[in-house]
Amino acid sequence: MAKEKLVKNEKTFSEKILGGRGELYLLGNRTPYYHLRIFLPEERKYIRKSTKSRDLDSARKIAERMVLEIHADLSAGKKFFGITLGELVERYLEYRWKDVEINNATMGQEGITKGRWGTIKSQLKHFLTIKSPELKLAELDRDSLYDWRTMRFDKTPNTSLITIRNEQATINAMFQYAFREGLSSIPKLNFAPIKIKKEQIGRRDTFTPAEYKKITEYFKTWCSGKECKDEKEKYYRETIRDFFLILSNTGMRFGELKQLTWEDIKGMEDTKDDRGWKIKLVQIHIRPETSKHRQTRYITSRGGEYFDRVRKRVEDNPQNPATNPD
Repeated sequence: MAKEKLVKNEKTFSEKILGGRGELYLLGNRTPYYHLRIFLPEERKYIRKSTKSRDLDSARKIAERMVLEIHADLSAGKKFFGITLGELVERYLEYRWKDVEINNATMGQEGITKGRWGTIKSQLKHFLTIKSPELKLAELDRDSLYDWRTMRFDKTPNTSLITIRNEQATINAMFQYAFREGLSSIPKLNFAPIKIKKEQIGRRDTFTPAEYKKITEYFKTWCSGKECKDEKEKYYRETIRDFFLILSNTGMRFGELKQLTWEDIKGMEDTKDDRGWKIKLVQIHIRPETSKHRQTRYITSRGGEYFDRVRKRVEDNPQNPATNPD
């Protein structure tokens, strides 16, 4: 007796289960396993799962259990066809940028600095190098990133434990945001605990006198007209040189200097140091909205001549790249 020819994806068996909350079916495309599908009204899509069983009675029991689990997840707010991780990161960064605007509006009393926002962006960039931006948020569970430390070490072996711990905190803050917005049913992720001893806390290194001398001497050649013929390139090199010299003399943070304005320079004074050498002191106001700890402070430091040099370079050269980037 000849076998009946079946049309691909045509149902050869179908029945409602648990009062119509799900449908168990078999397709005529040579797939021997029974499948389940459930309609999700809020997302207007069907979720389909294989029971991985060829026996009808077994498939019914498995499908009923799956229906109950899926409906329990729906009651908890889980989205089965939600946004991707890449979309979540974009939305979260937009959300945190509002904190930067609040920080600026309140003079550093509330919100976060632009530098802190940049750190969050960098941390989440690392996150998306390990977890695909195309991965659906709903595909993760509480323990999906439990071994984040191992994942990071595999990707970048020299990553410090403090960096990893800070990344975990940022990722969890993002997932808490997703939970509040109804984008995820996971309010918080589980991470393997990280114990950091006091002596493991890293400190930023400073240049040794020999290193500092070597760098400053190299700047003289690097910024010279003989070494750099192009005026636009020379302008950028001189700016980098003065940026380095101001940072090394004042001790300001990178982000603080980037956001410094001429109004923050409160005064200059020509004087002499203990050796009798002429120096120029500069008093700088660090505004709370540009400070990492959102506290105002004043710096009095040598190196005022570098600010004079920057101002003169800008004023004497109206065609500089800063005002005419083209």
